[in-house]
Amino acid sequence: MQEGMVNIIFDTNAARDFVTGVKLEELAAFAKNMSELYTTKGLRLMISPIVIMELLCHLSDTKDKDFSVSFKAIKAMMLTQEYQLNGNLRSMMSPGELLVANEIYHMHCEQREQMYMSIMAIAEEISHRNIDNLPDLHTIDGNFMVHPTFRVINSV
Repeated sequence: MQEGMVNIIFDTNAARDFVTGVKLEELAAFAKNMSELYTTKGLRLMISPIVIMELLCHLSDTKDKDFSVSFKAIKAMMLTQEYQLNGNLRSMMSPGELLVANEIYHMHCEQREQMYMSIMAIAEEISHRNIDNLPDLHTIDGNFMVHPTFRVINSV
């Protein structure tokens, strides 16, 4: 990425607004266009695992009224960043408690860091699937379960 790029980070509502009016079959083309527009304007999309976590809550039930828009928001953000970075390492916004722990107390919250990395891995997988071909995502006792290898605690 170029020097002097401005990072933008969507909150959950902005993520949903990002895909308002975009059809499912247009998501990849939309993300490609947005990545080019952002790069031209000197903007770099960063993704908050907290926002992804909030959107994931709606993907555990296909009858949830926000199921479709949450899927589209995750997919569009992840693909936009993927296109913008041209296959380079993804940029994840570090949640506040990790920054405070590291900068002030020189501590690492390994379980928290792993949780956020798992959330981003789930979002990555979702971004390359169709809405009717999502991983087995459901909640158990307030926890997300995605495949046997992922367990993401839904608490911050």
